[in-house]
Amino acid sequence: HYETLFGYALGSLPATYLSLELGVHPDDQPQFRQALQHLTSAGSAPYMEMEHRAIRADGGVFWVKTCGKVVEFDKFSGLPSRVVGTRLDISFRKAAEKQLKLFELVFESLSDCVMLLDADERIISVNPAIERIYGYTPQEVIGQTPHLFNSGRHDKDFFAVLRATVKETGHWQGQIWNRKKNGEIYPEWLNVSLFPAENESSVYYVCVYSDLSSQANLRQHLHYLAYYDPLTELPNRVLHRDRLLDTLSTARREKGEVGIMFIDLDRFKTINDTLGHHVGDELLKVVAQRVKGCLRESDTVARLGGDEFSIVLYPVDGVNSLLIVADKIIDAINPPIHLGENTMQVGASIGISVYPQDGEDVDVLLRNADAAMYKAKEEGRNQHQLFSQVLFDEAFERYTLESEIVTALQDSQFRIYFQPLVRLDSGAWVGAEALVRWQHPVRGLIAPASFIKLAENAGLITKIDAWVLEQTCRQVAAWDAAGMHLPRIAVNIAGKDIEHSDLPTWVSACLQRTGLEPRRLELEVSEDFFMKNEDKAIASLESLRRMGVSVSIDDFGTGYSSLSQIKRLPVGRLKIDQSFIKDISHDPDDENITRTIIALGKYLGLEITAEGIESQAQRHFLLDNGCQEGQGYLFGHPMSADEFKVIWQDAADQHAG
Repeated sequence: HYETLFGYALGSLPATYLSLELGVHPDDQPQFRQALQHLTSAGSAPYMEMEHRAIRADGGVFWVKTCGKVVEFDKFSGLPSRVVGTRLDISFRKAAEKQLKLFELVFESLSDCVMLLDADERIISVNPAIERIYGYTPQEVIGQTPHLFNSGRHDKDFFAVLRATVKETGHWQGQIWNRKKNGEIYPEWLNVSLFPAENESSVYYVCVYSDLSSQANLRQHLHYLAYYDPLTELPNRVLHRDRLLDTLSTARREKGEVGIMFIDLDRFKTINDTLGHHVGDELLKVVAQRVKGCLRESDTVARLGGDEFSIVLYPVDGVNSLLIVADKIIDAINPPIHLGENTMQVGASIGISVYPQDGEDVDVLLRNADAAMYKAKEEGRNQHQLFSQVLFDEAFERYTLESEIVTALQDSQFRIYFQPLVRLDSGAWVGAEALVRWQHPVRGLIAPASFIKLAENAGLITKIDAWVLEQTCRQVAAWDAAGMHLPRIAVNIAGKDIEHSDLPTWVSACLQRTGLEPRRLELEVSEDFFMKNEDKAIASLESLRRMGVSVSIDDFGTGYSSLSQIKRLPVGRLKIDQSFIKDISHDPDDENITRTIIALGKYLGLEITAEGIESQAQRHFLLDNGCQEGQGYLFGHPMSADEFKVIWQDAADQHAG
């Protein structure tokens, strides 16, 4: 049988010690040799027992138990001269032990509490989860019955039915309320299964307790995430809409009025971009609490996203009561907010619509409140506006134009006009500014003031600016080919273009495609953008300057740039906003501002260009105060490329003559 166990032919193995070592797994051979040597050494115990792996003739690995006993010793040396032993295949037992260890590992690591009860329902085994769930150690519950956890919420009939079901079907499951060691009562899901014991006349019960309180907490957390803003802990857009629907339903039954407010914070983006999102988040929390403190329990304030909030107010005692609340909210938001080392101040633009006069469904009322808020922004911010039909018409006009901008890009409806830049002393043309116009198929020629802001809001301004730059460079290249050399061409770009990290790349690519020298291109950026995004602007503008492209600050004087800010910026020119030029000669304040800007530019080594020159008096004032360059209707209005070419040639001939 020994040879059969190892897969050898009968009689093929010699009856020697070597046969004992034959087939022992290489990893177990050192231990086996040590045990065998110990057995056959003088003075050692005449018995060995060892479990080890073995290898059959076909290479298969299995487990055996080797037992050996010395039955005869040499009478001269005293060493063992005869050993008998057995080898037993224990692979099945080893596999069972491995499986049992795996079950024990699972039992110990289960998050659910598992109890093994005997036939008398006493706990004979429990896993460690009991301490986490119930607060008892396993030692405290062994020998007890599950009655230890009884909450008192279930009567005797409940447990009688449970036992009867287990006895009849071998299984029961359902919700049960139990009590923890600290007295807390909580829900569980109980699974009870019946198993026969080794003695078939007895049984075991396996009880698995799943904590439903954690699942309830999970459901509650998911509900919170679905309906509340985790930052401010206010209702979110979804819950806001649900509550507005409910409120409108109530107002219809009671024939009442509902107020809807749409709030957008003023200057929040500047704070967020300058101090970081973490500061912006903390600011939103403070604002949320300030707004909430202005409202009644019956009102709902929600954060819709970003810095936008909305309020549902009901009941409403006339429109004036809404205006009072809006004033109260603005006054509450305005005071400085101190966050660590930072002190900041924001305002609030509020739009108000009223049910039923401004709409009878959710979408209309929200849209109208949004339109009113937009008007509050336009009127100077930090104020409220009631919705009106005029606002609706304006909002509809904005929406229509915004949607038509996409079509305008696709159908090449935009046109480029050129306005000459001249030397104020001689009138000689030194360049031109490229200005975009929209040739609408129905509305006619639309000025940029009517669509640039809409394009920015729609995220289309960068596409428009890229198109303008490309077409302008191509036009200048065409004039070059015709023998008309324009020294400088100025092109307006939006702040969004500078925020776009690829601005230097696509400007460079455009210049390479069109063949225009970088030194002849000047990009104009509004002062307002530099104030809000100074650090972001510097990196891109430095790249442009290294490329040879110059940058000017447009509409200078309309913002609040400091001297230190301007010194840091890689710009070469200041353009005085036309609002200061138009009242020169009869407004001393504008004259003083203009003188100051010219002096500032000279101090910083910057070129100065005045915009909006319409009279000789304005021209002479600028010359007398040191401004050498300008543009305006006095020298030429914005004109098409063909018209510009003709007038340019006339001007060139005039100066040549």
